[in-house]
Amino acid sequence: SPNLNSLDKVDVEVLLRMMPNKRYSNLIRYRYVEEKTNEETAELLGMTMDNYYNKHKLAKAQFAAILRKEGLI
Repeated sequence: SPNLNSLDKVDVEVLLRMMPNKRYSNLIRYRYVEEKTNEETAELLGMTMDNYYNKHKLAKAQFAAILRKEGLI
């Protein structure tokens, strides 16, 4: 899972805004910035757990792509 502790919170917001899919950026924000559980995050996004786990994987991949593009990983 993405380790956001080493990144400044403001930088994380900038990175999240760069994600083309807002639903994915919200998922990453809830889960890793606000440190909500998978279940809480799924509920906030109105997703079933199956759908959530699928989207979680895609959201992490999209966030990682932004980090790579910005030379952060």
